[in-house]
Amino acid sequence: MNKLVVCLIVFFMAFPITSYARIVEKKTTNDIQELIQSVGIGDEIQVPQGIYYGNLNINKKVSLIANGNVTIIGNRKGNVVTLSADGITFKGFTVKNSGRMLTHDDAGIKVRSDKNYIVQNKIDHTLHGIYLEKANDNTLDGNKVIGIKSLRSADRGNGIHLFYSNRNHLENNSITQSRDGMYFSFSEKNLIKGNRIFNVRYGLHYMYSNENSFYNNRFFNNIGGAAIMYSNRIKLEKNYFYNNRGLLSFGLLLQTANDNVVKNNYMMMNQKGLFVDQSNRNLFAHNEIVHNNIGIEIWTSSIQNRFTKNQFNSNVIQYSSNGKIDRNRWSSQGIGNAWSDSILFDLDDNGVGDKPYTYSSSYGEILAQNQLGYLFLDSPSLKIYETVKQTISKDQVQIEDPHPISLQWKKENMNVFNILIISTLVVLLFRQFRRKIAHAISVKRMERNVSE
Repeated sequence: MNKLVVCLIVFFMAFPITSYARIVEKKTTNDIQELIQSVGIGDEIQVPQGIYYGNLNINKKVSLIANGNVTIIGNRKGNVVTLSADGITFKGFTVKNSGRMLTHDDAGIKVRSDKNYIVQNKIDHTLHGIYLEKANDNTLDGNKVIGIKSLRSADRGNGIHLFYSNRNHLENNSITQSRDGMYFSFSEKNLIKGNRIFNVRYGLHYMYSNENSFYNNRFFNNIGGAAIMYSNRIKLEKNYFYNNRGLLSFGLLLQTANDNVVKNNYMMMNQKGLFVDQSNRNLFAHNEIVHNNIGIEIWTSSIQNRFTKNQFNSNVIQYSSNGKIDRNRWSSQGIGNAWSDSILFDLDDNGVGDKPYTYSSSYGEILAQNQLGYLFLDSPSLKIYETVKQTISKDQVQIEDPHPISLQWKKENMNVFNILIISTLVVLLFRQFRRKIAHAISVKRMERNVSE
């Protein structure tokens, strides 16, 4: 008996039984719902090219793959596609025409299950694009969401919306024309990477969601780049916030957000590069905050934030606040930040200035008292006003960086700068030399003509 058991074990180890998913390529029905009901769990369905009508509920674990250009058009009521079973793959479809009821959160794709793969789809003319409702461990990769441009911004849904949804991966998605690009509500430990969000209200709108990570995302041409609100322990690294313009626009906003890490981000050409309100103990390091109207606005309600190795370069106003008392740390472990409006004295050549950097702005005080002052931030006379005001009377120091450092761009581009200077001198010398040669030739010609 024991020998028989051993032989059976050896046999099954040598010839394992493998379960393969059945691939269904063709079906006579034009109804994808019927097609789903006719196959088994784990099967892969390759949907033939064409246009399919009606809302769809995927209620079993299957892989639904578009074989060519496949469009699913909803009936303008509710969700176009609903994922209600775990482990579904939904790939390569165009989804259109959801309902328009924000009270029901109608969506192009509504996800109510876990561990699904939603990849390379185009969701067009739907209220919400992809809505995750208590859905965990899903992957959303390479999808393109286009909202309903004909609706007012307030009446549109969000590109990707997470509600009580955790540990999801949102990568390489593109979102435009929605109300907010991505909206997080009570959703934690998600990874958001490589997404492009533009022409929306807030690129990222964030409420009561902790411990999420954002890497290499681009938020541009929005009213606000990213708003992190009532959320803690967020990581934002290597993201781009640029050209988010408007009277009260910002690249990145932290409001009532604590213990977050903001590193190696790029904030350029925004109304405010960085706006911090009622937020404490955050770390801002290695960020480049350049060519904004206001580099950073931090209200006195925010304390114990640390700033180190950031580049504040060529902002119209480097710093603004709603009061005179700043209770944040502008250096860490003896290393402060780089300021383009400072003259750095570094006699011991250790990369850190020998004297503290101090900043005060007369116009910054005006902004704190009257928001209409933002209308004049683009005025070329603003610098003249600041210079004259500082000459007449010194304003109270608003911030002090005890250990300022040199601008990194100066070091990196010094060789290029030198090459440009030398090239310019060569061109000028060549032109001058060419004029002298031309003058000498013309004199010779005149002498020849006179002699003849």
